[in-house]
Amino acid sequence: MQQENPYSDRDDDTERPQSASGNERDVTPRLVHLEDMSDLQVADGDPDIRGWDVRTADGEKIGTVKDLVVDTGLMKVRYFEAQIDKDALNAGDDRHVLIPIGSARLDDEEDDVYLSSSIVDPRTLPAYDRKSLTREYEVSLRERFPGNTGTNPALMSQQPLADRSSNDDDFYRGELYDDATFFGTRRRGRETANYIGHITDDPMRRRNEAL
Repeated sequence: MQQENPYSDRDDDTERPQSASGNERDVTPRLVHLEDMSDLQVADGDPDIRGWDVRTADGEKIGTVKDLVVDTGLMKVRYFEAQIDKDALNAGDDRHVLIPIGSARLDDEEDDVYLSSSIVDPRTLPAYDRKSLTREYEVSLRERFPGNTGTNPALMSQQPLADRSSNDDDFYRGELYDDATFFGTRRRGRETANYIGHITDDPMRRRNEAL
């Protein structure tokens, strides 16, 4: 059963429950990597796209989905982290990039992620690492996509995402962050359910994990 998101009606990170340490700053940030969150998971019955191939609109494989960047305010995926293969880059190393969720789609049958034909070549996107996840980085990334320029300068804060949450809903409004387009038929019948949910305190799950 899908648990209700306890943060769904809160926009301010500072209002969220503190961790067991009692540290006032030790709160769940608005955007997190799913692999870093031991209490979150892809909901049962939904496709977990981590590890799936990333392909261009014409089918060329250029990389792999490494992780999902989740908005804990609404339990929505805002980006997926893609590892672009060095062969596709004609470079000596792979490159990690963030791709907004609405600029790609899932194949109806195969476990592949296809980039929109209108997307900027992901091989030209700014390289991403965990330390660069700031609003300034998001804005610089968003400006690479057609029709998403002219961002309000007030949104271009250099604060880490863990320290800011105002204007988030406006920032993520639009086709670039539309996950309905991304999932297509792969979530048929579950469109209104959260794709990301809290792991329930299930004794059977704990027993299975211990095996």
